[in-house]
Amino acid sequence: MKLHTKSGFTLIELIIAVTAFCVIALTAIAPYNHYINKAKLKQTDKEVSQMLYEARNMAINGISTWSGNLSVAIYFNAQSWGNESIDILTMPHNFTEDKIDRVVWSEITFHKNYKLPKWVKMKEIAWHNNALFFFDAITWKGKYYYWNVSGIRQDLTDNVINIAYNYKDSDKSIFNRSIEYYTQTNIVDY
Repeated sequence: MKLHTKSGFTLIELIIAVTAFCVIALTAIAPYNHYINKAKLKQTDKEVSQMLYEARNMAINGISTWSGNLSVAIYFNAQSWGNESIDILTMPHNFTEDKIDRVVWSEITFHKNYKLPKWVKMKEIAWHNNALFFFDAITWKGKYYYWNVSGIRQDLTDNVINIAYNYKDSDKSIFNRSIEYYTQTNIVDY
């Protein structure tokens, strides 16, 4: 009678194979995460620029309601971690600048909200923590504001407004992005 011996892996060979697999897997995960995080920032570039175009075009083309054409505003807020969003708001065409300081919620409608991707944080808008881009329905002109630390509205008079954001508060340049918005021409550069 012949005895058959089964061949297989020894414990040492199995440990070496599992270790080699783990090393290869770890070297693949790090670059994958890097590219995923960069993709989140590029997606934010596209979404923010799209919202800027959309808001101004809504004011130009008009959103007609029973009360007439609506003015459109975009509100950026970089003050609250974990709740980063950009809001497009609509209000009647006769909504005046003095009403911007006194929020008249009955006249303001939230049209669209863009929540930034997870871990992407709005850093600053023209070196400030917040900004409101207001596009008038009648004149189509943009007016740009921010609120200082005392809560007083100030005009943003720059011809180019920088909107900056980053991934997980990173100080590496590859995870810091910004969009330049040209107020005179409504062009977005990123």
